[in-house]
Amino acid sequence: MNFALKLFRFAACTALAALTGGIVYYNCVLPDSYMVTGGDRLRISNHIEVRSECIVPENYSFYVRQACSASAVQSSAVQRTEQLSLFGIFPIKNVSVTEEEEPVVI
Repeated sequence: MNFALKLFRFAACTALAALTGGIVYYNCVLPDSYMVTGGDRLRISNHIEVRSECIVPENYSFYVRQACSASAVQSSAVQRTEQLSLFGIFPIKNVSVTEEEEPVVI
């Protein structure tokens, strides 16, 4: 019984150390800001699943810029804050996501 308790305690401490190491690693490696286009969601392709969830309501800002020709081009940029989490459970960090429309060449 005593051996089984020690083994369980060792396994729990090892799993906790691995989880903490993964969170610290991804916090250092992943950038603080991302750019997405065309209404896409933020996708991070790693071997371990990192999910993002919007935590702040979207703040819409519209920018109008003058093109080289006489016609004006209107584009919109949406900036939001999302939380990255390991396996969708353990929070890693908050990141800034800028969503822009894909440029259209006419």
